[in-house]
Amino acid sequence: MTTQVADGAWQPKSSLNSIDWASSEEWPRITLLLFAGVAATVLHARLHLPLKLPGHHGLEWMAILLFARCTSSYRWAAVLVAVGAASSSAIPVWGFKEPGYSYALVYLVQGVVLDLLYVTGIRLRHWTLALALFGSLAYVTKPFVHWLLLQTVGGHYGSVMSDLWFPVASHLLFGFTGGLAGVLLWKAARRYRDSVSRSQ
Repeated sequence: MTTQVADGAWQPKSSLNSIDWASSEEWPRITLLLFAGVAATVLHARLHLPLKLPGHHGLEWMAILLFARCTSSYRWAAVLVAVGAASSSAIPVWGFKEPGYSYALVYLVQGVVLDLLYVTGIRLRHWTLALALFGSLAYVTKPFVHWLLLQTVGGHYGSVMSDLWFPVASHLLFGFTGGLAGVLLWKAARRYRDSVSRSQ
């Protein structure tokens, strides 16, 4: 399933079949990724930060998404997390202002974009800031998706109702900050794992 590279991270083999669906050992890992997405939805609904800037939930969402992406060996790990978030966000119990389908679509787009950046940017993945930038670029897709939905199906989509470029700048900032937190958490967890392994 995995090969180990020089920096100690576990990465997928080149095979297109990056998830062995027949192996019962894989399901707990898949379930954890899906529940990470559910946790992001719960935090989005219940965590009320005293920030009035568009995109501030990128702090927790991109921290979760980048941490899961960096710790997993699956080629489409971010997509699995996004599926968990999209599925749970579609349940009409959270009181979101935007339509539930818009949240689901945004989560899925961000998961796909992050995985594509992570897979194609293999030479940049040992750089903390590059990984955080991947998170920023994935997260900034949200105002563009909302703007496209506004132009096509209508509805209420927060800050993009009056402007687009300020939400874009704000999402870039929060996506980068949240992504950076996720990457630093992953590196701290990896150092702890390595220290435990050496002590045994």
